[in-house]
Amino acid sequence: MTSSIYLLWLAPIFLLSLLGIIGYSAHTKKIPPRLIHHPATFVFALSALLSGWALFGAVGFAHQHGYSYFSHYYGISGMFIIAPAFLIPLYRLTHNYQLGTLADLLVFRYRSSLIGKMTAIISLTASIPLLASQITSVNEIFNLFSAQKNSNNLFACLFTLGITLIGIGFSFLTPTQQKESNASLILCAATIGLIKMICIAAICLYLYFFILNHEESLQQWLAQTPQALEMLYAPLTQNNWRTLIFVSFASVIAMPHVYHMIFSQHTQQRSLVQISWTLPLLILIAAFLPPFALWSALKMKIFANPDYMLAHIALSKQSHLLTLLILLASLSATGAICTVAATNLSHMLTNYLALPVIWRRSKDEIIPKLPQINAFFLTLALGLSLIFHLFFNASLALTESLLLSLSLLIQFTPALVGVLFWKNATKYGFIAGILVGSGVWLVSLLLPLIIPEGSLPFDLGSAVNTDNWQAPTMTAFIANSLVFVGISLCKSPSEQERYAAEACMSTHIKKPTRATLAVNNVSGFIRQLSITIGMESAKNEVYHALKELDLTPEETRPYNLRRLKDQIEINLSSILGPIMAGNIIERNLGAGIQHDETQPAEDIYFIESHIEKFSLKLTGLAQALDQLRRFHRNVLQDLPIGVCIVSVDYEIIGWNKAMEKITQLKGDSVIGASLSTIGSPWSELLLQFTQNQEKHIQLSIEIHHKQIWLGLYKSTTAKITDQIKENYTTILVEDYTEIKALQSQLAHSDRLASVGRFAVGIAHEVGNPVTGIACLAQEMKELSQEPETQAQAQQILSLTQRITQIIRSLMSYSHTGKTDYLFQATSLNALIENACQIIQLNPKAKTIRFQLTLDDKIKVYCDEQKLTQVLINLLANAIDASFEPGSILIETQEQDHSEWILISIEDHGTGIPDHIRTRIFDPFITTKEPGKGTGLGLSLVYNIVKDHGGFITIQSPPLDYATGTQVAIYLPKCYENGNVLPG
Repeated sequence: MTSSIYLLWLAPIFLLSLLGIIGYSAHTKKIPPRLIHHPATFVFALSALLSGWALFGAVGFAHQHGYSYFSHYYGISGMFIIAPAFLIPLYRLTHNYQLGTLADLLVFRYRSSLIGKMTAIISLTASIPLLASQITSVNEIFNLFSAQKNSNNLFACLFTLGITLIGIGFSFLTPTQQKESNASLILCAATIGLIKMICIAAICLYLYFFILNHEESLQQWLAQTPQALEMLYAPLTQNNWRTLIFVSFASVIAMPHVYHMIFSQHTQQRSLVQISWTLPLLILIAAFLPPFALWSALKMKIFANPDYMLAHIALSKQSHLLTLLILLASLSATGAICTVAATNLSHMLTNYLALPVIWRRSKDEIIPKLPQINAFFLTLALGLSLIFHLFFNASLALTESLLLSLSLLIQFTPALVGVLFWKNATKYGFIAGILVGSGVWLVSLLLPLIIPEGSLPFDLGSAVNTDNWQAPTMTAFIANSLVFVGISLCKSPSEQERYAAEACMSTHIKKPTRATLAVNNVSGFIRQLSITIGMESAKNEVYHALKELDLTPEETRPYNLRRLKDQIEINLSSILGPIMAGNIIERNLGAGIQHDETQPAEDIYFIESHIEKFSLKLTGLAQALDQLRRFHRNVLQDLPIGVCIVSVDYEIIGWNKAMEKITQLKGDSVIGASLSTIGSPWSELLLQFTQNQEKHIQLSIEIHHKQIWLGLYKSTTAKITDQIKENYTTILVEDYTEIKALQSQLAHSDRLASVGRFAVGIAHEVGNPVTGIACLAQEMKELSQEPETQAQAQQILSLTQRITQIIRSLMSYSHTGKTDYLFQATSLNALIENACQIIQLNPKAKTIRFQLTLDDKIKVYCDEQKLTQVLINLLANAIDASFEPGSILIETQEQDHSEWILISIEDHGTGIPDHIRTRIFDPFITTKEPGKGTGLGLSLVYNIVKDHGGFITIQSPPLDYATGTQVAIYLPKCYENGNVLPG
């Protein structure tokens, strides 16, 4: 099969080219985001992590142990089936705190850098046999298809070199570029997984149609060859399959490649629900391959290494199609797992072995050094795997290498269970347990493989194989679990461990602690962080965190700066690990002054806002308490008195709606800010009142050229619960401006009443001389015969009549203070003319011309004094709003086919502003300058018109005019045969 040599080059070139095109298309956003984030994409990406064992090792395991090979698939499927109970809570935790490796997760929970070092070293040790088995399978397949008479390791070295170069290329991307390339990686992994599953399905179909069902049906052949089924069923009488199910189930999350794909690269939680049933389906397809391969070899009478039975079948059939399918499937399976696992291991080793040493020596610009360090450890991991292959590929089958890895990875299971489900688990229990379990694994499984038998004075037992691995594995696991539980029960967790355990709970809310920062703006964050991670990295991390929190670079509020600090620490954790990220944040941004000896204060507003996310999930007592909380919150928000709550360091944590109305400052813009930063005059006023000893003050301040009166009250709230560690000051702010205006109006009314009473007296005193003058003028007119004297006498009489009419109008208007109504049929024209005469005493009225269009026949049923008061108020407003010189149009008319009489008063002055047009009849609403109006006139007009059974409308500006106001009063008609009563 000389043409197979060409396929050896065609398969990897095809795969690399396809992945390059897909990766570039995803990076340049030529592929729709909906496809990238589709659940099916993640399912196929995760299926890529079915290693070369699914193609080769499973066949060899089935040859030796029959259907027991299903146990490994059952275990993996079981973990994904219970995804809602375990994987999804773990995903939320790793996603919220950016825990990109298993070491990050365990360090975050158990708060020890030693745990990070141990996890990194143990994960590397456990992964070496697994990665070596992938190298071995590729090397053997390529040797077989290249017709090498003697097996050599050229292809193993080339494969390892290729994977190393790919991994190093990814390592040299900046953290920002790595985050941006996640979509490309997910899509490439999905492509690899899809190719592998298509190849596996195609291989199964080929074996079925061209070998097993070719000359006779599969059922007939199985009936004629009973040993074909016996070889699969007979080994099931052993009990090792139960142990394999448990080990595969318990260790799958600890595999670096699986952890990396689920928790480090993936960003869609909903896909984890999908894989709970779709991934087991894909595994089921792969599970058809071993029996089909074994039966095909048996039918073709092929007796060779069962691990690579597929290659021997392809060589025997001389099928280029089958050869190409096997090559594509093997490269897809092994290349994906080696690249992802080595990348994840390099991050662990860098963060917990190299960075602490660099941090101790020099704390300057760590992130720029990461690519070289990651590249070194990635090369180290793959190099050690290649060395393991060179030394042990002849003595270990593929399944034995897999079991060797799983037996060590399962030692992380007790600690992983403690992460989510046991608050009292401690770092001491983890360290002791993992040391005991790893020690048992080392002595009973690894050393017998490394040390030749008889080299030691005592017997270590035989090397690991598929028959003797169960007892050492379970012994190590049980010993680990017992020590972990026992020491955790004896040694109480530290305060940091308690806080981390609480954060790991599925219902936990991330709560930024209220501690004082060393910087007070975003530029300060960049400047301080650049000392350690470099200017470019500092800018990238700060701006990325701002974008995630939807904040602006101008943010200065302490509350949001603390959120920014926490988000930067979380983002750095994905790059450097939680311990190193915490050290950098503490060194450069400062942990601040804690408000309690044991635990920092928590942001009450933050907790309040995040409880809303869980409100729909609450039931029973929790739901009742939430409803009570909502009731109290709504009462506080809707109080007619302003409420401001500040912390001991003068940070605003409460600001209700009334406070927003009084200060014109929105709660969203001030909550979390310091009192000193909210602007004058409120910052000085509230800060000074908070600091002094007075509990209640009254004062006036000027805002936007308007004087307002305020009453301030305060009280101090002591510690509420064990979780809230500081005192809070509650300030009540009451606006007295309307009351003060009303008091001024009442005083003004009293003065006017006094002036009115004085004017009535003057009117009586003036009336007598005027009457005398009128009598003398009349007598002079009658006695004199001279025309000139008679004309002068008539002029004097006219003037005295005018004086008398003015005095009569003043005396009549002075009686409008009564509260009872006296309704009678009245001429509307007479009321309007009387009001015009009175209003012309206003000095400004001298330049205003009144245009009257009156209907002589109209009568209204009204209280003359009250309606005169309405007309005078409206005319006074029209005069004040009119430009000089100007005109005021007054019109009365009887509405046709209606029961209403219209009184229209129209000016073309300044008009009414839009912002008060809908509230123009409210008390204390005025368009006049301060001191020139009380805002009570139109409110009084509205009530009087309403009491007369009418209504009033205002249009500003009037139709066909650009400025001005038209006031229309509608009153009921008055009939000659009967009165229409108001209302």
